[in-house]
Amino acid sequence: MRNSSASRMQATPDGCALYAAFGTRIMGAILIGVIAMIFVRALGGGGESEARDYGASFCPPPGNVLHIAGQTREDFDSYVRYVCGNGTACPLPAGVALYTNLKLEGLRGPHALAPGDAHQDLPYLLKSYRNMVLQIALYLHHSQLKEVEAGKHDRQIAEFAQILRQTDRPVFLRIGYEFDGPHNKYPPEAFRRAYRRIVERIERAGATNVSYVWHSYALKPTFGNHDPLAWFPGDAYVNWVGISFFQVTRDGPFEAPNRKRLVAIAREKNLPVMICEAGPVRFTSKQKELTGDGYWRYWFTPFFDFIEANPEVKAFSIINCNWDSFSITEDFGWGDCRINSDRVVLRNWQGRMKSKDVLHSSRELYSLLGFRPTERSS
Repeated sequence: MRNSSASRMQATPDGCALYAAFGTRIMGAILIGVIAMIFVRALGGGGESEARDYGASFCPPPGNVLHIAGQTREDFDSYVRYVCGNGTACPLPAGVALYTNLKLEGLRGPHALAPGDAHQDLPYLLKSYRNMVLQIALYLHHSQLKEVEAGKHDRQIAEFAQILRQTDRPVFLRIGYEFDGPHNKYPPEAFRRAYRRIVERIERAGATNVSYVWHSYALKPTFGNHDPLAWFPGDAYVNWVGISFFQVTRDGPFEAPNRKRLVAIAREKNLPVMICEAGPVRFTSKQKELTGDGYWRYWFTPFFDFIEANPEVKAFSIINCNWDSFSITEDFGWGDCRINSDRVVLRNWQGRMKSKDVLHSSRELYSLLGFRPTERSS
């Protein structure tokens, strides 16, 4: 819990789409959903918010933001090789993003949602990439919320906690990510109760390397048209406010972005913000025609403008993914969102990643985040 740890109508391209369900069929209502993100903060400008002591687990020092990427084993390998040039074109990310569910799929070994699709594979990532944090999303089906509250999944949660603890790395955990999205259908009270029980069970198991991210899909309308705070589980259970960043303006399938509201909540509660899922999805036919500088100006410029205008943003996670390559998402129209799919975007992105305020993988990373491994193997 906070300060106690070491411390879709349509869906967004995110864990909902890719993981709409780990174990269950993707609902046709899901239209765009999951994760990716991009960020790099421009030099200069640390305002009053930048100097705040957020009191959150593993928050970067003032003036720094965490560079995370995902969302599958193959996507991450591709990002490291073709975007970062294995560290020669730009520094390696400070973290890797992945997904699981209450079956803990992908945590003990490779798991693909469909034959031939990319994998969630925690053991591989731990072995292949050191000096990186983990950003893990725990998928919950709405039918599981009351089951979690009743303790029916306590055994799995306890095992989950042990897996997290044994990674011996900082873990940013998103429980029931995009909680307010219509695609998830989470009743606010049921979500709050389930979220709290999961945190309490993880804490009880001694996993002190976990920081809890309360992740909104940051779009309108929300499920039931509730304000996002209706799903807030309590100050003691949240270390970060998380948001998704896919649709830039009203020009897309959703009514409008709701990011300003989430940033306002973060300010009120003195919490840092993580862009948990972000990706340059082109929704309309006009957007799909954009390439090069036009593509960069359409999505990446507003994205970085948002970061620069809101110093509360202390981490971002980019989804380097070609959605058309997955059998479960090839018909959704999300397209190829890989940074290296466009030469201009790749060049500009690499330049942004070299900015001195972006925190990357390094031997000093954990100490900068206030984390002390129990073993030097990580």
